[in-house]
Amino acid sequence: MIRQLGIPTWFMSFSAAETRWFHLLRILGKTVHSKVYSDAQLLNMTWHEKI
Repeated sequence: MIRQLGIPTWFMSFSAAETRWFHLLRILGKTVHSKVYSDAQLLNMTWHEKI
């Protein structure tokens, strides 16, 4: 890529942090596990439980 386009001027990386989005975790809980999670349940979940 560098040979074709040259050295990049800048580099930027973004992280969605999707394990912190409660609305996304609720949707995934309904579709994948057929469960409805409360705010308290989502707050108490470990990172491994969220993925």
